[in-house]
Amino acid sequence: MFSAIVAIFSIFATLSLELGILGADRRSESLRFATGGLAAALFATAIALPAAIFIGGSAPFGQLPIWAVCAALAVCLTTVLQLTATNWAIRTDRNNRAARATFAGLAGRSLLQVGFGFWFGGLGGLIAGEWLGRVAGWLTAEAGTARAALRRITSAPRRIVAHLSRNRRYPFYVTPAVSIEVALVWLPAPFFAIAYGPDVGGFVALIQRLGSAPLTIVNQSLGQLVHRHAGDMIRVNPRRVLTLTSGLVLATLPLLAVLMAVLWFYGEQIAGAVFGTAWRQAGLVALIFAPLYYVQFLSLVTNRLILVLDRMRLKLAASGLHLVVLVASLPAARLAGLDWLGAMALLVTLLTLSYAAVFAFVLWLVDARRRSVHP
Repeated sequence: MFSAIVAIFSIFATLSLELGILGADRRSESLRFATGGLAAALFATAIALPAAIFIGGSAPFGQLPIWAVCAALAVCLTTVLQLTATNWAIRTDRNNRAARATFAGLAGRSLLQVGFGFWFGGLGGLIAGEWLGRVAGWLTAEAGTARAALRRITSAPRRIVAHLSRNRRYPFYVTPAVSIEVALVWLPAPFFAIAYGPDVGGFVALIQRLGSAPLTIVNQSLGQLVHRHAGDMIRVNPRRVLTLTSGLVLATLPLLAVLMAVLWFYGEQIAGAVFGTAWRQAGLVALIFAPLYYVQFLSLVTNRLILVLDRMRLKLAASGLHLVVLVASLPAARLAGLDWLGAMALLVTLLTLSYAAVFAFVLWLVDARRRSVHP
């Protein structure tokens, strides 16, 4: 519940304006996006804090104490600061700083949660590790962006409102799209738990956590770099964007084939050895979900290209398509009388085709841009 609050509120708090830092043509415009995102996050936190105190300890947060709900908002604000500082570092061509910040944030959260969990235990230790890890990531990336943004917020609030008004496509299209993308990661486990029981939901949740970790790393490294540099290339050399994206597919498809072969022959043995015999079938679940995680990996690139191409509505439409497929797959599987393995296969097949179709369409758009630049 704590993680869900952080994941979802962090998206809505900034209105997705931090993504504009990477795609803006000028540094001054990038700084305006950073300022707007931080201003929106501060405003959202100020509104949400009284609500958190009021609803904490009650439905739907009955198992989460009031202090933990309030701490989630502090973690959200730190997350916004880290994302803003990291994107600014990439925008100003300080990629090494951004890489160190990503490593410090992810590794710091993991190590501190394990350490505090071992020494202190309890929800407080886990939350403290989560927050301090994100603080480490923010401080590693921070290069005066927050101070500059705060000066602008206090000295020229009307300019911030005007900038938000000019870029309202971000909250109208990008924020809902990113929210749906987060839902696509979180929803399969509870859906399968409801449809086929908590054991099946546990298999999906375990594989989802293992699969989402590398996707998070790629999104905070390769995805952000693509967003930063594709904006320049798409205007003058879209052929280069097309070549690099196609090359990424050709370079990674053999890795997917090798992974699936290993999971086919040894997946259940590996899962049983690592997680215990009760979790042997997690290896089979990993085999089924591997193609989906692969196309989601590719979509991290195409999602950035959609923003660079200024196709905000396409991003929302694509995310909506994936969500419709996800929601419709399980009822269709139940009506067809499929067991849980058949339902997973159906879900993964339909979602993989959905992601692949959007990926192909984005490449077609890039090729169309290439033909217009170099007819």
